[in-house]
Amino acid sequence: MALSSAVKTALTRISTALAAFAKEQGWEENEYRILFHVSQKWGRIRVFFVVKAFGDLSPQEMWVRVWDYMENSFKSGPDIGYSVGLSVHERDQVNQGGAYSIPPGYVDHKELLLMPSVTD
Repeated sequence: MALSSAVKTALTRISTALAAFAKEQGWEENEYRILFHVSQKWGRIRVFFVVKAFGDLSPQEMWVRVWDYMENSFKSGPDIGYSVGLSVHERDQVNQGGAYSIPPGYVDHKELLLMPSVTD
């Protein structure tokens, strides 16, 4: 699957924002994962962010923090041009599987960003 350059730009901006959020939390690169499911046809990017732990925050509070951080990081540039859906889960939840497992079709952000681009 080749990605449009606009999609790759959006994925890069989302990945950069989430990595910066993780760094602010004091997490190392191996303590979080960013996965994407991209629908270029529908202009939608779904993000599955697996984090080390929520600490004292509820899942909803952590989601709001992550979402707000992403939104604020997007204010400093042009609109990313895609509808973004966000799921945030603790690593232990994901490891348990079931409803918290990584859904089929999600790809690690590093792998996606290495895919070839096509001109928009």
